[in-house]
Amino acid sequence: MKQDVASFSIARPGDSRQIATMLSSDKLLKRLREREIRNADIARLLELDPSTITQMMNGKRRILLDEGKRLTEAFSLEDEPETPAISRDVARLLVRHGALAFGIEPPADDARVDVLVSEFQAFARFIAVDPRARESVDHVETFLRTLELMRSSLDTSSAKRV
Repeated sequence: MKQDVASFSIARPGDSRQIATMLSSDKLLKRLREREIRNADIARLLELDPSTITQMMNGKRRILLDEGKRLTEAFSLEDEPETPAISRDVARLLVRHGALAFGIEPPADDARVDVLVSEFQAFARFIAVDPRARESVDHVETFLRTLELMRSSLDTSSAKRV
């Protein structure tokens, strides 16, 4: 089954806790234009007629998932790491403020604080990327459940190593 590239996610290597970003058709086309990649080169890579590429570039034909993947790999169009929506220092301040509101003084070197700081940053990126999350309790609950699952799987793997 073929899918539109809008549902094509690119996972970044490295931090397994990082939320993968989406490379939309619009972003893919924008990057192809910015890098001045010729339609003829795209057509040759995808083994398509140049008129089909013109239709893609004009938004008259969808970019299929396998086409988006091949374009991304061949022309190195991967999503560049984004600056977090909030800095690590601001996220740390939010965690500390929340703890103090409950009468808890979090130790500066507590690994749990670092986990919460990373989760605040991930949440900030999530709502920056998906505007629906700003209004949808369901979206946010799903995101938070995902963070909890990731945290518990990390806790389980850490416990096995001890």
